[in-house]
Amino acid sequence: TLSNGAVIDPVADSGYHRDGSKMPPSIYTRPPSGDRADIDAVGVFSGGWTLEFKRALTTGSSGLDVQFNDLGAMYPMGVAVFDNSQIAHAVANLPVMLAFERQ
Repeated sequence: TLSNGAVIDPVADSGYHRDGSKMPPSIYTRPPSGDRADIDAVGVFSGGWTLEFKRALTTGSSGLDVQFNDLGAMYPMGVAVFDNSQIAHAVANLPVMLAFERQ
């Protein structure tokens, strides 16, 4: 029962986890769409975290995305990782400088 007296059905109402548990979720996840779907990321823990991001160098979305069209330049970016702890997420307080390296 909510504070306003309304009752939530944990089976049918989207305010509950899909597995029927009775704790309302703090975040819903769904596949991203549009510009947000143009980036992939993978994290691997091996004594410390390594994060790998992948997206097109130029996206055609100049209003929303930085265009990585100069591979000799350095690009400032922010990094924040949601780790499901609800209160203490990993955040880089200063910009991370992205530089491209040819192999």
